[in-house]
Amino acid sequence: TGAQISHAAVAAILGLAVASAARSLFADSANLLYMLASPWVLFYAYRMFGGDIRELGGGLAERQAFKRQLELATINPHDADAHYQLGLLYVQRRLPAEAEASFRRALKIDPNEPEALFQLGRLLGKKEGPWDEARELLERAAQINPKLASYEVWRELGAVALLEGKNEIALRYLAHYTAAREYDPEGLVLHSRALKAAGRKEEAKKALEQAIESVKGAPKFRRA
Repeated sequence: TGAQISHAAVAAILGLAVASAARSLFADSANLLYMLASPWVLFYAYRMFGGDIRELGGGLAERQAFKRQLELATINPHDADAHYQLGLLYVQRRLPAEAEASFRRALKIDPNEPEALFQLGRLLGKKEGPWDEARELLERAAQINPKLASYEVWRELGAVALLEGKNEIALRYLAHYTAAREYDPEGLVLHSRALKAAGRKEEAKKALEQAIESVKGAPKFRRA
């Protein structure tokens, strides 16, 4: 019938239109793929999204390292370094109770491991007082290795002394630290607090100004 012929004609026209569009799409796709393969496009994409990709990769690598350290600790519970590394990973994950337990296990195996002494002392120094144990651990670490963690053991000793209200001792520790690490903002701020408590306001102000300049000159990822 006429109606059927009309429907067939419409279907044929639509079929031709779809085929033509598909052919055009595939041709454009080839051009698009060619453009995406351009070194300039790839470079721009890396600049735009490289940080996110690296962050994702870093997270995956960190989780894999965490799993490996757990396996090591399970296989050999007498491996002090495995427990120490686990403690560091717990610190990164902001799990202080688990980190403390790991550092204590490491020190039970090797009581004179300076890094474990330092990390546990530092961790305990951030808790509510008393801070006797934190100070003792840090003092032991400093005796074993006075340059431990790029002298940061002295900064942590100064911080604990400030918490305990032992300002003269804090000043001694922090002066020693800032002499070795004169551009560390955290150390400078602590030193400024100790100087202010001692009534040395001009020196305290100078230390704070130096801390601000140090932050301004630091890479973005270090400023926080």
